[in-house]
Amino acid sequence: MKNSQLFGETVKLLDSGSENITEEAKDIAAKFRNLTGWELPLELKYWLDKDMPEGVNYWIDSFEIEELVDASDSNDVIDFFSEFSNHHYLFTGLFEAGRDGCGDGIFFYLGQHCKDLQNIYWYDHEEDELRFDENSLSFMAVDWALVNYEENEDLEDIEFEDDEDLQSKILDDYGFSDIDDYKNKITNLKKHKHELKDFVDSIDSPSGELVQEVSDRYRRSYWLSHLLVKEICYEFKTKVSQSPNFQDWLSEKEQISNDIHLYNYWIFAHFFLGNHKTCQEIIEIGKRCYSCGLIKAINEYIERGIENDELEEFIQSTKKAATDKHFEV
Repeated sequence: MKNSQLFGETVKLLDSGSENITEEAKDIAAKFRNLTGWELPLELKYWLDKDMPEGVNYWIDSFEIEELVDASDSNDVIDFFSEFSNHHYLFTGLFEAGRDGCGDGIFFYLGQHCKDLQNIYWYDHEEDELRFDENSLSFMAVDWALVNYEENEDLEDIEFEDDEDLQSKILDDYGFSDIDDYKNKITNLKKHKHELKDFVDSIDSPSGELVQEVSDRYRRSYWLSHLLVKEICYEFKTKVSQSPNFQDWLSEKEQISNDIHLYNYWIFAHFFLGNHKTCQEIIEIGKRCYSCGLIKAINEYIERGIENDELEEFIQSTKKAATDKHFEV
């Protein structure tokens, strides 16, 4: 990818580590590919096994991809997605990277249609809205780093500080040897931000259709993702009754052979609706069309769930909330 070295230069410029993709990152990427069937974004590979810069690390504090790719068997894979911070990924491709105390969240798109840039989505809890936020993790990191320096009260007027000892102490606290070192850092960050913007703008952004699809699937799978963590969501009956019905399944059925997130939605939806004959049909499609570890783990989970009554409480709750149009015939 032309000029992809800018990603590595960003990591180095922000004092986050080597400008090269580490062997650990390559190992994580290979395991992810085996699990899902597609590559991680090239940009993210530069950041794996590195520290996020000041400010960004406040938000990106729960990105646990190593835990997923190191899962030793199908049980571990499903257990990972049974945690609240991870349950949206199966249906949307959104991997939670961080969340603050009030409920706002930041997500990396690591879904089936991810490309070279690490796209960022933002969840606003007050608006209950998911939106596409940024094309590039590296651009976001540089932008936030600049904001943190330029809006920092300690550094705001540091070059005009008359007390040289105080000036030196403040600069040292922020990792600068002297005032020229600080000025050079700001200058280099601004120059790099401009170069990154030109580079990122030269690459196709995710299509409006994909952004809308991710948002729509986030909303329509809300009730289902909560069931994965063995929880009944708020307004469960309303959300289930308004969810796609069996006729919608029939219209989308042909798509699941090449759309893994849609596959995941329908197999789990039918499972919790008690449509177990349809689940078996989907499993056969999965065996023919997918060889990745993720689908194998999901199919095994669904087959176990059909055979035992461990999740019967949630199946019955879902059936009561659904309409007649949701059930197989």
